[in-house]
Amino acid sequence: MKTLFVFIFVMQFIFAVSTNATVQKLSSQEHKTSKTRTDDKKVDTDNLLNRFQQHGANQLFFKYKDAEEFHGHMDANISVRYLLTKQPKLIENITDSFDYSIFLTYSGEFDFFYDSRYSGPVENRRFNPGIHVATTFKKYTGFIEGRMSFEHESNGQDVDEEGFYTSVALDTYRKNREDGMALSTAYGIAKESTSRESNFLSIGGVYRLNGNKEKVCDDLLNCIDFHFKLREVVGDVEDDVFSVARDGNDYVVVRDSSYNLIDYQGIEISIDTNWTWQPLADGGNVHGLTLTYRTGQMHRGSPFQNNTFDLSYYFNWDFFNLDKPIVIPIVVKYHYGYMEELYNFHEKSSYTMVGIHFRY
Repeated sequence: MKTLFVFIFVMQFIFAVSTNATVQKLSSQEHKTSKTRTDDKKVDTDNLLNRFQQHGANQLFFKYKDAEEFHGHMDANISVRYLLTKQPKLIENITDSFDYSIFLTYSGEFDFFYDSRYSGPVENRRFNPGIHVATTFKKYTGFIEGRMSFEHESNGQDVDEEGFYTSVALDTYRKNREDGMALSTAYGIAKESTSRESNFLSIGGVYRLNGNKEKVCDDLLNCIDFHFKLREVVGDVEDDVFSVARDGNDYVVVRDSSYNLIDYQGIEISIDTNWTWQPLADGGNVHGLTLTYRTGQMHRGSPFQNNTFDLSYYFNWDFFNLDKPIVIPIVVKYHYGYMEELYNFHEKSSYTMVGIHFRY
């Protein structure tokens, strides 16, 4: 399974890098509708590689700052889909009232540490494979896409009971004590090995506000997309929380089953738009802004009690003002709320991250 994850990561990274350089100058409409429609150029989906497309956010963050200090590590987010059907048509090319597509998806999050803490070089944070059905409607404004999916979400970790937690902590301490690691630090790092796993069904869609009414989105701030997704967990959920208490010179691991993952995620709403300050033909660059709100599951969860907000700003920066400039795709993200990682989903945090994006 790990080999499959590595293969998907490498394929997506190569695909993103090779594509990104050619799309930075695309119009706001092409940039905007890549999540819900295809590019104007017809894609031959009979070709295996052309069936791979971007699904969600593909980003690479280099540093982040929480309420206390800067932390040095690289946070990689990848998200790819594989079409099982033919390429869905553009709105203007749909002959009937709608078109549909079926696709497999894989999203993952990984942390790469470089001498900033005691750790292995790569830490798995989130795996999210799934199968999706999407319906695109022939309209320029209003409800333009519906979605259904069955997905799995986990973090690839395996600590699910107190004794295992202690074993991981002591093993980490033995490996690093000669470098000055304290036993309390080892118990803190072992927390990241807490297992998280769930399966869920979801429904969702995209509602578009389009000032042009009967036209595609242009280069200006004209279209605003509202993405929504409702989850319903199926089966058991691994979401027990472990804490560490001091007992004299020893540490005691305590299990807490009072926290539920469905109280923190289940409803997701995103507002997404793009714009330019000047026409692309005159050298304008695409700006993007995405605000995402998450809260507990509607059914059996506690919606609107534990709220999380993520704000991302995207900007394609011409590093040199040349005829063929070097373009650096920058993303700045601010997080406030819960779900920083799956293992500590119940802990509230706020931080800012800076990196590069592969939005195409």
